[in-house]
Amino acid sequence: MIDRRLGKLGIATLACLALGVASCGDSTAPEDAGPILLTIVGGDEQTGVAGQELPEPLVVKATNHRGRALRHYLVNFVVTKGDGTVFAGAAMTNRRGVAQDYWTLGTEPGENVVEVRAVDAKTGKKLVFATFRATGTAVPVHTVAVTPESAELQLIVDPNVQLSVVLKDADGNVLTGRDVEWASDDEDVATVDGDGLVTAVGDGEATVTASSGGESDDVVITVKQAPVYTVLVGPADFELELGGDPSEQQLTVTLLDQNGNELTGREVSYTSSPTGVVEISSDGLVTAVGVDDATITVTSEGVEAEATVTVTAAETYEPNNGFASAWDLGQIEQDEVLTIQADFDVGDASDYYRVRAHAGSGVCNSDGWEDFNFTIDLTNIPAGSNYDLFLFKSDGTGLLPPSQQPLNADEQKVQALAGTCDAADTWDFVILVKRLGSSASADDKYTLSMVLSQPAP
Repeated sequence: MIDRRLGKLGIATLACLALGVASCGDSTAPEDAGPILLTIVGGDEQTGVAGQELPEPLVVKATNHRGRALRHYLVNFVVTKGDGTVFAGAAMTNRRGVAQDYWTLGTEPGENVVEVRAVDAKTGKKLVFATFRATGTAVPVHTVAVTPESAELQLIVDPNVQLSVVLKDADGNVLTGRDVEWASDDEDVATVDGDGLVTAVGDGEATVTASSGGESDDVVITVKQAPVYTVLVGPADFELELGGDPSEQQLTVTLLDQNGNELTGREVSYTSSPTGVVEISSDGLVTAVGVDDATITVTSEGVEAEATVTVTAAETYEPNNGFASAWDLGQIEQDEVLTIQADFDVGDASDYYRVRAHAGSGVCNSDGWEDFNFTIDLTNIPAGSNYDLFLFKSDGTGLLPPSQQPLNADEQKVQALAGTCDAADTWDFVILVKRLGSSASADDKYTLSMVLSQPAP
């Protein structure tokens, strides 16, 4: 068997002198070792996969100083680096002086060394005749398997997944200590670091690839927005006044995920029940259109929140009994500001349009009316119409200074009223708007707008 294997070997040789003869190359022997020459015939400087047997045996030839083959000479093969193994460890030279052994490299990649040794039978001296060197390479990666095989992430809520990888050789053995490269084909969706930790970045799908030794495996990462978990709406309870102030309310809606993080860019819808009380725009502006209570429901991604609204009618004044055009404004208190607007037309039965305002006790703060402020506006008066404005106490005493009565003006602010005022008395003010020479149509409408304010003493 040895001869047949040797027939396939190359002729790479390293001549060494043994037993006292100087050596060449990297094989040495003591000078007093005797006239034996040991030559490396084959198997030196091989490269193989770590942990596997080299394809060529380690072959040496022993000759004497005359070049004659020495047979039955014991040669020892000893691993000195790389923790590999030799098959026999010792061999006798054959009739051609050749001895050989087989070398399995250590499991770690790198340099491996085997020395050819003997012990001098006469002197007992340790002899190293030759040195074989080989390089171990890593076991090739045959398969790469990444787990989990796929993953779904949610931004903010669950943005990371740790991937793991198993490398195996062709025999199914697990390989360790190998470099693994990670890459994402769309880093706008997901990124991956050198340890396989994936981080969600934006909506969509990305393929993450693990590569080692020319082999690879892929994982599909799906990234979705975190779902809406909580809807907050404000104000949660409010009032509106139909035809008054306020008649509108802007709702504020806040969307949160399950960790309390605020979400943006989500669709929000609004409904109200019963219908006909408010109208709601797409951006949450609520407008009163009817008088009633209503529940507003705000919905986003199936999650709801509610707000309640009460709509009341703006305060109006109906004509007082006994007057064709009169409005009873009630009592005017201290610190009160009262605004009245009433419509009338030229077809009313009376020539005088009356507005009554009752002043309670304490309306006067001094002997006169200096602190009682009264603003009267007449608007929408058509051209050619003339109106005189009169202001009386209930006993008929005129309260406008003579220089201001009668008036023909669209607007008149009374700074000070005439006459005396007793703080203990109560008073009824009657405002008369008298039509003079009006050429307006009986269908024309006019507006009497008044602001009354009574400051505190």
